[in-house]
Amino acid sequence: RYATPPLSFSEITNMAGAGADDSSETKKTQKQRCAFFDLDGTICASNVVFQFIAWRMSTLSVFEKILWAPLYAVKCAFYLVLDKISRTAFNNAFAKDFKGLSATKTAKQEMADVCFHKYLKKKVFPAAIEAIGVLKQQGFKVVLVTGSINFMIKNVVDLIGADHVIANELETELDPTTGTSKFSGMLQGKAVADDEKAVRILAYAKENSVDLIASRAYGDALADLQMLQAVGNPAVVSPKSAMRRIAEEEGWPVLQWSL
Repeated sequence: RYATPPLSFSEITNMAGAGADDSSETKKTQKQRCAFFDLDGTICASNVVFQFIAWRMSTLSVFEKILWAPLYAVKCAFYLVLDKISRTAFNNAFAKDFKGLSATKTAKQEMADVCFHKYLKKKVFPAAIEAIGVLKQQGFKVVLVTGSINFMIKNVVDLIGADHVIANELETELDPTTGTSKFSGMLQGKAVADDEKAVRILAYAKENSVDLIASRAYGDALADLQMLQAVGNPAVVSPKSAMRRIAEEEGWPVLQWSL
């Protein structure tokens, strides 16, 4: 028995509709309302590591897969521990998996396509698509705020019709041998996780005249906490125990989305 029970889609609709009519304050300020969404665990039953695995496995022969998979499984165990300590530290470590890979436009598009068709497409929550559609009808701008790599999620962005994306970007450098762009294994700027999510949202709101009090945010994990606290109407999606406990204490709605 939870203090904040999961909500049905009709209740989500009511939530999105609340305040949909322009108030005198909205008319006066002409500010936008946004719905900020985490991606992995919120819109999709996915994670950034499996996005990478889906692509990497497609490039390997059967023999190479046999050698690579067990070694990478050990790394995944390390990532799991590191992520529990710090999502930011995990994101920085994970970026190193891309070191030396081609960063050309064609290569990035191929990675995005493989990731989407072999993994992400089937991981999107139907209820998330439905809720996003309702929010857009109510006039909310949909903004993804995610630790996923920006180009890897391009097809999901198109699928849900996001208006803007705040995501991790990989640093690139020039390959002295080929003269083409490759990934350095570093993130460009700070990792989009933990308090940085709130920092990015505040910056976006300032640049785009967004009314954060009238805006919404949806996340599933502790790494989304600062993002949720940055808006007037946060909601938690399919949370684990720690995040659910915070939602109960704060009186935030809990949404239970599944495949």
